[in-house]
Amino acid sequence: MKRTRSTAAGLVLCLLCGSSLISCAQAFKVRAHEAVSMTTLSGLSTSANQALKKLLNGKDLADVAGWAHRVSDKYPDTARLHFMSQPTCPSKPLRTDDIILDKSFCEVKGNCLLEALTYFFFHLVDPDQNKVEQTNPDVITTTNFVFPHDIKTTDADAVKYIINLVGDMHQPLHMGSADDDYGRRAVVQYSDGEQMRLTTLYNFLEAGLVDKTVKQRQYFWFSGWTHVNSVKGAYDSEKSLFATNKEKMFSEWAKENRAVLCNEVYPHVRKTGKDARAAANALGSDAVDEYAKAVLDGSSDVPLFEIDAAAEFALFQVLKKRILLAGARVAIVMNYILQVRESKDLGKLRQGSGVADVVDSIDPPLAVENMSMVYLKNFLTNFAIFLVILLFFVYISRFYSTPPAHALQRGGSSPTTKLPPTGAPAGGRRVEMECMKDS
Repeated sequence: MKRTRSTAAGLVLCLLCGSSLISCAQAFKVRAHEAVSMTTLSGLSTSANQALKKLLNGKDLADVAGWAHRVSDKYPDTARLHFMSQPTCPSKPLRTDDIILDKSFCEVKGNCLLEALTYFFFHLVDPDQNKVEQTNPDVITTTNFVFPHDIKTTDADAVKYIINLVGDMHQPLHMGSADDDYGRRAVVQYSDGEQMRLTTLYNFLEAGLVDKTVKQRQYFWFSGWTHVNSVKGAYDSEKSLFATNKEKMFSEWAKENRAVLCNEVYPHVRKTGKDARAAANALGSDAVDEYAKAVLDGSSDVPLFEIDAAAEFALFQVLKKRILLAGARVAIVMNYILQVRESKDLGKLRQGSGVADVVDSIDPPLAVENMSMVYLKNFLTNFAIFLVILLFFVYISRFYSTPPAHALQRGGSSPTTKLPPTGAPAGGRRVEMECMKDS
């Protein structure tokens, strides 16, 4: 079976990659986007799943999980579609209801994450909305949106972009600020389980934390956790909210992501007061990755941040929840799009791509040590649990099906006392009956 269809194929976040600001848009590495897509597959209606499979020439959503970021590798100007720069996080916690999104990045750069997502959504459900000014402040106007490089996108392109962009909207650093370049100028120290290493905050969330989890907790990563039932309460309520608010929900999700970044990510990244270059010299070149080296080479004064074990655990819980929510919401959006197209008689989604020179999937198999042993051990673990439960029920059923020994005794007599034959009353009772007859 394909790696993309493995029991819960790894997937976690596609964060940003690259040089300054947005020059390389590898948000959420493929494992993260795959995890989002696997969650989505569990929430798609049968008809939506079939329609999307046909649109994608037999592929499923996990197969095209990283497609939009490969487009950015080929066409760098599309990288900015994956981000939406916001001001630096305030010192006090943010309430989602109080957040006002800064849309200046979208206006200055011409394109941004929220604008691109809204544009592709309108493209599929109501194309005329891309030609009019939006009066609702919660819906961004897309009249100025032009796909870079003069590429004409198709229905299939729009679907693949929505899959990728909703995932990016749940990676907190995609709503980061230019002050630390979305976390790419923040050098962090963490343990890979064997030694201390240096990377950037961006790369730690994008790849370092996920790769460490896959390496050390393979049985969890491939255990089937990527399912909408993992966030069933949120999934059920979000379906109702999206049916009512539609594209307005995109702004709500962006605000939520912004709040997660400021309230749940940055507070766990501790500034040590030390210099990152001194730490790099102490650890040695092999312990410093290319992203941290680029930051150190470009600046003379680089502060060192630390992510300890407690912070790492907290950040993984954040990322896990963001992946599950992203997958559930992609399913909701896709189910809605297919339903609307059918009700409005908009016709079937059209195949083809304006960027046909970018393949859907080029990823090598997951680099997991001895995958056959992973699946075998998972099977044996589940089988052992099944046997224990089975033996327990067999024991309980035998215990209650055998009468207790004291049930055979009469009137407190010894267990060795013989009982009268069936139908014959006890001796004392028989004499009493005969006496009654004589009288």
